[in-house]
Amino acid sequence: MSKRTRKEPEKLTYDEPDEKEESPAVGSGTPLGEIEAVKTQLSNSKKYVEAVEALHWLVFKSKGKAGQQRKRLKTFAGLVYGNDPETERQRLVDRANKNTLGVIRDVMDLLALDRSGKSFDDGKDSKENMCERLVEFLECPQAGGGKKKGGSSGKKAASTKSAKTDDSLAKALMVAVAKRQVEADESADKSLKEMVKAAEDYVGLALPKEFKAIMKAAIVGDGPDDDDDDD
Repeated sequence: MSKRTRKEPEKLTYDEPDEKEESPAVGSGTPLGEIEAVKTQLSNSKKYVEAVEALHWLVFKSKGKAGQQRKRLKTFAGLVYGNDPETERQRLVDRANKNTLGVIRDVMDLLALDRSGKSFDDGKDSKENMCERLVEFLECPQAGGGKKKGGSSGKKAASTKSAKTDDSLAKALMVAVAKRQVEADESADKSLKEMVKAAEDYVGLALPKEFKAIMKAAIVGDGPDDDDDDD
């Protein structure tokens, strides 16, 4: 009886399945590929390699295929939360915080976000501050986003508007004071200088030089708020 030779069973091999990438809900912001500064960065395949991978993981919850990461990120238009936005947002911030400070800085630069210390309320360019700003931007991407709220341009505009309001109010008050003084001294024969001095005594402070012209106009009955036209 011949001895049978036992064959080793063939080992089956399986190709690793492609990573399944679900298409997330479309956000309400501007697609990253339509923000010029971000588009330029994403189009350079040799730049921000680690940052691109980290950003893809952050927004799509997957590493993604190396050749498709940048292309997919260009279509990203904002986060869409489910039934518990606060919890989901905090998880996103925590996930961002797991990256090194260097990677977070690169992600901020990739998205053209301001990460300077002076741009934050506490003046610190900490990883926590940057992660908060990063998530805020990703919630609704916009060109020029990710800056300190009420930045210098906003403050300047608000300051200018406030100054104009103050000037108008001051002028209106001086007109009222001048008219009041004219009515009080209507029967008295006082010079313009004396009436200005009396008005200053009345309000308890020195009035600006322009008050003299306002007082003069009030005396002749041609004040700034006089609606009658001189024909």
